[in-house]
Amino acid sequence: MGKVDLTGMRSGIVTAIERTDSKRKGSYLWKCQCECGKILFLEPYKILGKKIYSCGCQKNKDKIKDISGMHFGKLEALYPLGVVSGSTYMWHCRCECGNEIDVRLSSLTSGNTTSCGCKRIEKLKRRAHDISGQRFGKLVAVSATNERKNGSVVWHCKCDCGNYIDLPLIRLTSGNIKSCGCLKKTTGK
Repeated sequence: MGKVDLTGMRSGIVTAIERTDSKRKGSYLWKCQCECGKILFLEPYKILGKKIYSCGCQKNKDKIKDISGMHFGKLEALYPLGVVSGSTYMWHCRCECGNEIDVRLSSLTSGNTTSCGCKRIEKLKRRAHDISGQRFGKLVAVSATNERKNGSVVWHCKCDCGNYIDLPLIRLTSGNIKSCGCLKKTTGK
């Protein structure tokens, strides 16, 4: 059994890399690597007989459930990415809005992640105070953008001079901003 080449052979998510000169129970040990990156030294029978699935990083997850095609809110699970660190299992997902993101399996199954973030932006837009058409000095609020700055909706504004500028609502309503910057140029302030 010591002369069989197991290089590249897999048992679960463990791959045999090379035979070592070390022996255990009369068999040469094989240097193996788990998908999580951990190195193991195994007897050939464990690899050949598929007696091992992982280095232990998959405790209680030896049979990762295939969730391909399943929907979690706005997200559809496309394919597994494997273990990223420790026992964090990741899935590549597509959101109904078209964006694709990588999500922890536990975040999907617990309901903590149900979109790429577009749901949160939609909710913020609905909650956003509509200031369209309101004047702030020489600025008139035109439309809310999808951007947020320090939790404040960023508004696309037109200045009386004809320039456009995007500013957070909080800066507009504070009274400190009165133009796109053209007032500073003319007054020097």
